[in-house]
Amino acid sequence: MLVSVVILCVPLVGCQEKEDMVATPQRFVYDYEAKKAVASSRQAMRIELKQVNVGTMFPVRILRSLSSKTALVGDTFPIEVLEDVTVDGVVVIPVGSGGQGRVIEATPAKTMGKAGRLRVAVEFVCSYDGAVVPVEANEQTAARDEEVVGKTVLWYVFVGPLGLLSLLEKGQDVVVPADSQFYVMVRSQAVVNGRVY
Repeated sequence: MLVSVVILCVPLVGCQEKEDMVATPQRFVYDYEAKKAVASSRQAMRIELKQVNVGTMFPVRILRSLSSKTALVGDTFPIEVLEDVTVDGVVVIPVGSGGQGRVIEATPAKTMGKAGRLRVAVEFVCSYDGAVVPVEANEQTAARDEEVVGKTVLWYVFVGPLGLLSLLEKGQDVVVPADSQFYVMVRSQAVVNGRVY
């Protein structure tokens, strides 16, 4: 009788739902709200046409949380620029500018099965006058993130899931919380109407 009870209990232990692996929001720009407030009231002295070159790197943040449990491939999510991006002293992308990322892989965790998978990509940020600047997060920007805050779950979510899988237990979902900060890079040249203040 005792043996049969043990046999029945073994699968039940494996069925217990695991806690999600929630990343701690990585933060390294702390005064962006103050910068946004100042930026919203400043008056431009003049407008200059400027080229934003490929490889220009700057910090952004995610404005809503992402989870392998609820995300669907193709879902978009908002991002926000955390510092003015300048070219020759001209602001080409102001702090507070919005942008967009997209979920490119999302698989929820399975009970007694594999951990969840989540991969995302960033697509663009907007400059003045609604000009779109294409951006990306890649191994170079992930290496910059690592220099600032160390290797986090978000690092794996952008660069690829293989390293992340070794961190997760079976049945765990990965969650990237809102306000997580990271670097992006301009992926194709853009010409925008910058502002001189």
